Amino acid sequence: MKTYKPKYGTDKIEKLRRYVENFKRKVEKKSASVFTESLRTLISKLPSDGDARYTFFNNLFFDGELPKDVKVYIIDAKKNKSRSTGFDTEERRNSYKDMYNTSKDPNDRTLGAWYYDSRAIYIFVDRLNYNDFVIDTVLVHEMCHVWQDCVYYKDTDRNESMHGYAFQLSKRRTQRRSKGIYDGGAKIDTRLKEIDYNNGRYGNPTLGRTKFQVNQYYKKRINVELGVLQPGLKINNIETKEFTFDKNKFFFTGKHFLFKSEPNTQIKFNMRMLNNNKELIEFLIDSFSRIKDNKGL
Repeated sequence: MKTYKPKYGTDKIEKLRRYVENFKRKVEKKSASVFTESLRTLISKLPSDGDARYTFFNNLFFDGELPKDVKVYIIDAKKNKSRSTGFDTEERRNSYKDMYNTSKDPNDRTLGAWYYDSRAIYIFVDRLNYNDFVIDTVLVHEMCHVWQDCVYYKDTDRNESMHGYAFQLSKRRTQRRSKGIYDGGAKIDTRLKEIDYNNGRYGNPTLGRTKFQVNQYYKKRINVELGVLQPGLKINNIETKEFTFDKNKFFFTGKHFLFKSEPNTQIKFNMRMLNNNKELIEFLIDSFSRIKDNKGL
């Protein structure tokens, strides 16, 4: 009898996303994760719940191809010591001891690990500030390693570097399938991930809002950041990308600022200053890209 493997295409991912976003809007609270909120009653931060998350993401991003015998342990390194019980095999307990003992260095920031021989993933939940979205980001990262070893290399010739070609291939595919939401590479800035998530960066701010309200949301977000990047610069119109600086109107083309009529010397100086602010330009390029995709800022 043929083994059933769920196949989740782009349309399925979109349906899941819409379901979750509608759920968030109805209950008016933040989700545990962009994709796992619909499983909130099934998923908590207990060690056993890591298996449910693994199954969910395996079907969603990896076509159900990852091995089903992988066990996920979501653990608190401050509370769980190397003698901790709860592991279903001695081999998995020993893998945890190995991870725990090599992570005693106070400067070590190991967030998680995948052990091929014991078929186990371990995640230090205390180092992720118990933030569900960040926990999922690290889990998906480790699952990219599982794909690398068990699907790409098919359990043989696993001599490639830890974050080499096969891992990058899996990471890029996961990033593409999640529309950039799960993109954890070799190093994950968990603090920034948590801040971005709490600020709604991974949600859809257009849900339940009128066009005017959406534009006001984006204007407010952008102007707050402009107060830091370029004091005095403000955005007036999201759709036309019109800005005001030094009582003059400038327009952002998507790559740089310009002044529509013939500028005088002062205006030319201001325009050059704005365009030379690389951090500002990068912020605006990213912001308008996110606005186009109905993402939060």
